[in-house]
Amino acid sequence: MLLDHTKQRIAAVARKPGNLDLFAIDNDDKPATTFWTANNGWRGDWMTLPGDTTLDHRTQQITVIARQPGNLDLFAIGNDDKPVTTFWTANDGWRGDWMTLPGNTLLDHTTQCITAVARKPGNLDLFAIGNDDKPVTTFWTANDGWRGDWMTLPGDTTLDHRTQQITVIARQPGNLDLFAIGNDDKPVTTFWTANDGWRGDWMTLPGNTLLDHTTQCITAVARKPGNLDLFAIGNDGRPVHTLWTANDGWHGRWLTLPGTLLDHKTQRLAALSHAQGLLELYAIGPDNKPWSIHWFAWNDLTPTGWLDRDVHGSPALDHTMQRITAVRRSPDHTDLFAIANDGHAITTFTSVDNDFPEQWMTLPGS
Repeated sequence: MLLDHTKQRIAAVARKPGNLDLFAIDNDDKPATTFWTANNGWRGDWMTLPGDTTLDHRTQQITVIARQPGNLDLFAIGNDDKPVTTFWTANDGWRGDWMTLPGNTLLDHTTQCITAVARKPGNLDLFAIGNDDKPVTTFWTANDGWRGDWMTLPGDTTLDHRTQQITVIARQPGNLDLFAIGNDDKPVTTFWTANDGWRGDWMTLPGNTLLDHTTQCITAVARKPGNLDLFAIGNDGRPVHTLWTANDGWHGRWLTLPGTLLDHKTQRLAALSHAQGLLELYAIGPDNKPWSIHWFAWNDLTPTGWLDRDVHGSPALDHTMQRITAVRRSPDHTDLFAIANDGHAITTFTSVDNDFPEQWMTLPGS
């Protein structure tokens, strides 16, 4: 199966250390998947997901989440602008077809994607920006199923649904933190806690840093329950970073990270964290080669504490069209995915102790 490298990206998830599941929308607009297991390696070819649902491969992306090892939940915005979902369970396999989520909310399938998080195995929370530019949410619980309709988040903040996406992270089961870049190019945030519910309105993050809301999104990771790390590519092409700790709150400003300049109009940072204190960043540089830097907990969390890491051997990637998908399937292993310029899905991997192989491999059936 060939994929459109100018439009499509691969969604990847590791539901347990010995499994990887990949998803994309193929060139005939059908959602497709392939997978890897530690025992059997990669599936021989991609398979089309059950059902008659088609999605627009030129504008849509699939969102996938594994709320526990035996579950996969997929979300997208259908061609009729209705949010849709399907799921897989270890016991029963794939649902027969995608279903429309409850409610009358319409989202712009040409510009929006659904952001999903599972703060615990029995909860799913979804976020998007409505056609009226208001951030909206809905949720599912194992006891009660889906909420009847999407709700608008508290406050007067509006975001540009044509260009912006919401980033969400659950640093522990009782917390949700949301991030975006406001229409004035200032990074903003809001949050929910199990005790107090939603904050009254979004707030601007400390510092004078401006980010391009028409091209950039914030990438967030929680390396432990009391830490949040945010990343983006500044308007000068330099990666920037700020952080929050439970003890000290938000850092007063964003810090510029070392490394190559990146195209802030087309690239976004893929970030991974590990509880032991590892942070990894990936992107495709202007020379069309994958780029990476990383930080270990025993280094100073300033620009001098970040180290370059060479991502060997990939074929040329189009930095104006493509992005890296990164997933950590175990404490020691990171897997990277991309779509090469010839439409083949490719991958490489690394571990904490070993470098990347000299060559990326083409996935079977691609």
